[in-house]
Amino acid sequence: MSTDEAKAHLVKRVEPVVPAIAKAAGIGGTVIADLVVLLDGSVESVKILDGPLLLRTAATDALMRWTFKPFIQRGKPARVITLVEMTFPDPSGGESAGAYEAYRAARYECQRQLSGAPPVDAEAACRAAVRATEGLAADRVIERSDTIAHLGQSLLVKDRADLALVEFERAAAMREKSSGRDDADLADLYQLVALTHVILKDLPKADEVYAITVAIFEAAIQAVPAFADDYGRRLQGALRRYAGVKRAKGELAAAQVLEARAAGIVLRPPGADVLVLEVVGSLQCIGTVEQRLTEDDVRQIRGLLPLPSR
Repeated sequence: MSTDEAKAHLVKRVEPVVPAIAKAAGIGGTVIADLVVLLDGSVESVKILDGPLLLRTAATDALMRWTFKPFIQRGKPARVITLVEMTFPDPSGGESAGAYEAYRAARYECQRQLSGAPPVDAEAACRAAVRATEGLAADRVIERSDTIAHLGQSLLVKDRADLALVEFERAAAMREKSSGRDDADLADLYQLVALTHVILKDLPKADEVYAITVAIFEAAIQAVPAFADDYGRRLQGALRRYAGVKRAKGELAAAQVLEARAAGIVLRPPGADVLVLEVVGSLQCIGTVEQRLTEDDVRQIRGLLPLPSR
């Protein structure tokens, strides 16, 4: 069912409760989802397709309480699937749409240049993106720090590690002041700082910054257990790179300890807990948890299957 038709059938809209962690991080935006609507107009299931991770659970909780007028097909109520969007308040506090669009366009060009092989003129594009952040609201810390980090990357690919380090440190300091030391994205910024120290052959400083990186990843896992697998993989990579620094310094025992810590992180394989197998008659149905068959699905499938031969 089209989104416009679904909106015309909507009789009860429940607004989401913005999570405290999303408010603190200054995250707003749009979550896009597929809804399965039952014959009576109630929502059977929500499948999130896109949108900020910290807003997805709140969007799902609200969407599950939406109610529609029954959808009629061939004169009878029908179970339908429709695409909907749920927009969370922009935490910017009223910045102009034009300023944000200008920033988005500049950021896109910076990222496009960085993804080139090799980057054509990423530094100029990324400096333009940093300038574009000046038009954003004061609390757009994440956008500013990310764009400054992109500028650092553009300098790094031009073998200007000394200048890149300045930008990475600036981005990390800005993000840390806003989010504190339990933010996995802050850990990634510190990891860029550490990697740049390695390039500059300052192994003692790289060692010091990697220790900070690991501590922040561990704090992030404690703060947001739901993202333990994602953060754990990133921590694992940081531990192995840290071990490489220890080996380069001749500290083999310390390197082995870090490698053992990395190997000891237990992670679920991507998707291992979301695939389900259901058997209906002669069919094996494989899909994600969100796509699990309902009793109504099973009845419809059975009705389409040929009768068993006698």
